[in-house]
Amino acid sequence: MKILKYALQLIVTLLAAFHGFLLNISPPEEIRQSSSIGFASFILLILFLLIALLARRKTPSPRYRKWICVVALVCAVLGTSAFFVYQAKTYRLTFLFPPGSQDAELYVKGEVLTEEVIEWLAHNPGKADSELVDSFGGVKYKDRVWTHESIGKAEIVLVGWHVIVVVSLMSAVLCLLEGLLTTDARGKNDNAVSKEIASHLDQRNDGPKVRLREGIKVDPNITMTLISSGLSLVDKFVDVVRKLRSGDERPHRVEAKQEASTLVIRRDGQVLEKVEASQLHLNEWDSARYDALYQRVSSFWTQFNALYGQLPNLSVDEQVRIKQRMETMRKELCKDFREMVAISEKVLGVPLSDHYTLYSTCNDALT
Repeated sequence: MKILKYALQLIVTLLAAFHGFLLNISPPEEIRQSSSIGFASFILLILFLLIALLARRKTPSPRYRKWICVVALVCAVLGTSAFFVYQAKTYRLTFLFPPGSQDAELYVKGEVLTEEVIEWLAHNPGKADSELVDSFGGVKYKDRVWTHESIGKAEIVLVGWHVIVVVSLMSAVLCLLEGLLTTDARGKNDNAVSKEIASHLDQRNDGPKVRLREGIKVDPNITMTLISSGLSLVDKFVDVVRKLRSGDERPHRVEAKQEASTLVIRRDGQVLEKVEASQLHLNEWDSARYDALYQRVSSFWTQFNALYGQLPNLSVDEQVRIKQRMETMRKELCKDFREMVAISEKVLGVPLSDHYTLYSTCNDALT
């Protein structure tokens, strides 16, 4: 169970570290729903455990390290190639809407036009995809432009290539970690990545030391990154809830942001507190619980934000129905976010005020 807990923590950390990149290349928000990221993280966990199993079955040697680096190179080449294919597929299977707007968003289209549109184009040639959709009632009626089956097929293609890109590139990172951190046959015993990452960090002289909690080594830098990522999700969640209620887009009075190995807490732009990674109370850190909460809120938040993005294009009746779904999700997110913030405060050793208390965000309904 220890290696499983560490594997989960490493996967979450990798996904959090590359969150900006993954978000930028993820499919359009209408189909994102966190399914591809969740599926990719599940495959990465399987690969991580497979690497650990292979490392435990034999004493690592220079040849073993060579092969693991070859696998990393293959994954990197595959991921890079898949990335360019994915970009081409995205360009071919999406369109921007509304036309001519600076706030236009990507939406998935099909490749098979309906008979109605074919007849219409015969009298109105040269129309762009966004203009076509606009002429037939907007995004929610895009299945009048392309067949429903072709739109569904395009969604599957985009999600599939996105998973290939994420799994390939992240697998390359995992394999490189294993290859770089294992010692050769003249070294000692079992050197699986799950053990060596912690011991490698423990031997460094230029950073905070890995500490022991309940027999499991915990890296302060990884812990700081996870806490910062969780608080960033809180920021985004509070922003969307404010906009839904009153359109309020004022910046937060208090912000907690990671800068290198330090979490800097500012109030009205002035530094209020600085917490170094070496100052964390790691005896309060429950990595298994925090990882489970982070995975769950990431999934719910992506869905919540996707529904919010759909609201401007929906009818009044549809908006009421979607907001009811969002209200249910808000309650679940509030419960998990509050627990994450409580864990973070214990580990940081400082209270988090203002919107991090989630008082107004969670005590009042959306409407």
